[in-house]
Amino acid sequence: MKHLVLAIIVAFLLTGCTLLNSTNGDATTPQKPLSSVNEHELGKVAYAKGDYSRALQYQTQWLVKYPDDAYAFTERGLVNSKLNKSESAISDFSKATELLPNALRPRIYKCAELAKMGREGEARGLLEQVMSDPNFSQISPYEKFLAYSLDGQFKIKAGLHTDSLPSLNNALRTFNSNTHVFVAKNSPFINRLVVYNRAVVLNKMGDYPRAADDMELYIKISQKAKIRISSKDYARLAIAYYLAEEYDKCRAVLKLVSPKDREMLAQTLEDDMFLDSEY
Repeated sequence: MKHLVLAIIVAFLLTGCTLLNSTNGDATTPQKPLSSVNEHELGKVAYAKGDYSRALQYQTQWLVKYPDDAYAFTERGLVNSKLNKSESAISDFSKATELLPNALRPRIYKCAELAKMGREGEARGLLEQVMSDPNFSQISPYEKFLAYSLDGQFKIKAGLHTDSLPSLNNALRTFNSNTHVFVAKNSPFINRLVVYNRAVVLNKMGDYPRAADDMELYIKISQKAKIRISSKDYARLAIAYYLAEEYDKCRAVLKLVSPKDREMLAQTLEDDMFLDSEY
């Protein structure tokens, strides 16, 4: 579970950059100065192409000329995150926040980076500030999804499964209402691990039918994303069907579960049905 929690956090950081906008509490931010060569924009283009070293070079060149550009610090922070330079990323997000104290976007990405580094106490504290900010409801759907997802993950890790459910629901509601935003950011399947974690939460709460529905959806999203589905994923789906008393579906999916994992299922659920060679 710990790896899956980290996976979703990393997944959030590996997505495209956008400019901050006035809905993030930045309406008083001065316009960027004009330049014959706009390295900031060139850096965003390089980032979109996956050329992170060049993106870093461009954003740094721009910041040498315009050291008070909070937008560029946020973009460079995302580039540094891609390059696994977490300390540099956090420094950039912090600088962006210093320049734009009311901006929530760099603080949300800083939360994600802190969590990525295992500094969850700091991340949770900062996220609480962000989500209690009066302007939180006005931020972009993408950053809102990230905030809700992180909040859900933190509560799951703390064993607060019931408390995590509203945040996970809000994350998925935000995604489902703004799919075009996530497609534009090349993140059409970013909801995948949130769906998985909601299935885990629902299972912990004893809501087995809904947990089975979410595990089924998790598999479908994985297939659409062309992500390899392991035997253990199918085993989890089999468990979900079994606990929901959907035995025919359970038997059908067992054909995709390895003998070793089926033996694990038989031991865990104390039912030899999982060992039947017919399945």
